[in-house]
Amino acid sequence: CSPYSGGTFTIKQISQILNESKRIGTVEWIYYEGGEPFLYHPLLVEGIRRARGMDFKVGVVTNAYGAQAEEDAELWLSPLAEAGVSSFKIEGRLKEIDYVKNVAAWYRQELDKILDEQQGKYRKASSGKVIYDFKPDPANSFNRGMTNYFLHGRHLGISNFDSPKSLGKQIGKVKTIGRNFFEIDEANLLNNNDGLVFFSKNRELEGIKVNRAEGRKVFVRSTKGLFPGALLFRNYNHEFLKQLNNSRTTRKISFNLKFKEVNEEFCLLATDEDGNKAKKVFSLEKVPADNAERARTTIEKQMAKTGQSDFTLNQLTVEVSRAWFLPAGQLNEMRRDIILLLEKEREKFHRDSFQYLPNDVPYPSTKADYTFNISNRLAEKFYIRHGVNEIEKAFELQAVHQEQILMTTKHCLKYALGFCPKTQGEKAKQNKPFAEPLYLKDGNRKFRLSFDCQRCAMRIIWDEHLSL
Repeated sequence: CSPYSGGTFTIKQISQILNESKRIGTVEWIYYEGGEPFLYHPLLVEGIRRARGMDFKVGVVTNAYGAQAEEDAELWLSPLAEAGVSSFKIEGRLKEIDYVKNVAAWYRQELDKILDEQQGKYRKASSGKVIYDFKPDPANSFNRGMTNYFLHGRHLGISNFDSPKSLGKQIGKVKTIGRNFFEIDEANLLNNNDGLVFFSKNRELEGIKVNRAEGRKVFVRSTKGLFPGALLFRNYNHEFLKQLNNSRTTRKISFNLKFKEVNEEFCLLATDEDGNKAKKVFSLEKVPADNAERARTTIEKQMAKTGQSDFTLNQLTVEVSRAWFLPAGQLNEMRRDIILLLEKEREKFHRDSFQYLPNDVPYPSTKADYTFNISNRLAEKFYIRHGVNEIEKAFELQAVHQEQILMTTKHCLKYALGFCPKTQGEKAKQNKPFAEPLYLKDGNRKFRLSFDCQRCAMRIIWDEHLSL
């Protein structure tokens, strides 16, 4: 999950794998995943472009950190669309269902904006349109803060030194404090049972539950630790999460319907958004309508009721010689029949399945060290089949650990703390409060930091002697 992670493919290696995949002849899709592929955004875009140039369908799997800042969404996603990505998947492992619903919906809407703005240039790979009954907002699901990382180059603010916990959305500052209540300086809409957090005067993260909210006045069980000027965040939005839990998000395929008169019969002709067509003729008694306007309205109303089907009516065209009386029940039966026929027509063009056939295409390297994280028999078997003959066990499986690099990252603590000798110059010398080497500490374990200032990289190093 780092731009300098071991095992990351180069463009040359990607091209080699694409060529081998083309030679196999049965590979249809190429997926880019990780780790987090968005950390290698330029490499990702070029890899997608090359795969599309060889007529592969291309997908990306992401943990969705990349475009959570809305103003950056187009900068992240538009180059992928331009390069020809066909599938965009959100990784949902170890995530709550509300997170998956919310974040996936947010990305879907951002991608739909690009499709709408570039009509005629892009076409959806899937059918239908997702209809939401909530407004997606990533700030209302668990996150430890948002960053565009290195999308705009190196800058401060991509890390959070205050807390590893979820802060949520900033809602304002404490203005006054009373007995079991406080007032905030902004009229944010808070809900009963919302969860709020704030940093105490000694910079400890504290949490409080909203018992009742009346405009800017918030009633709580205790105001312990609060102080005027404290910055408040909402990390649990009770009403939003309840709305997510009750959500009935659906995907609907639009279709146009023509209701026409053919000699002594009526005919329905349905055409969905993918060009699939269904037609049915109905032999019904023709009874002139006493009220032409009401007869027309009845047809429009009943034909639009697509119910629990996969379809939604986009346009209805009525072509009759005069207004005819048709009972609502009869119209409903006609609509159900034509939708059933359209569903059967779509089934004729479902995507063909294919069987995966193992191959022995050579891997770009014949050696795999501990950074490949080969930790089970199946993984080892895979690499051996592809020509890797020197395999080192994953770090966690090694009985004795020498001094080993666990991660190499562009994110640098020297830069974040203000004493980068390369970019912050004399100011860095004045700010430097620590003597090297620097360490990260996790319980009884310590990890030494090594800095490669020429490459603007930081290494996190395991040293067994430091963690005894």
